[in-house]
Amino acid sequence: MTVARYGPTAGFPPLPPEKVVTNTRAATVARLVRDVNNLPAFPQGTIHCPFDDGSYYQVQFSYADGGGRTFHVERRGCQGVGPAEQPQHSVAWSATDPRFLNDLDALFE
Repeated sequence: MTVARYGPTAGFPPLPPEKVVTNTRAATVARLVRDVNNLPAFPQGTIHCPFDDGSYYQVQFSYADGGGRTFHVERRGCQGVGPAEQPQHSVAWSATDPRFLNDLDALFE
């Protein structure tokens, strides 16, 4: 698993990640997979997202068969989680359960 942390964005082109970490500990990866799989669906309709500064994580899970999955995780504001290929299309919501974001934050301590 590789996680890149991006700070607040202030225009284009986007800044490079602040820091990138790779973690291969099975227990850590399993916990993060469980956390993301247990997130509720992102709410439908219009919602208000205060404190959105554009910061996010890009989380890449790599599988033994060579496949993988990459997620875009908003660190502030709406705290949506979705496929990295469509960062504006959140499918899960981490704002209601802080475990996933807390676990990602802990990787950078």
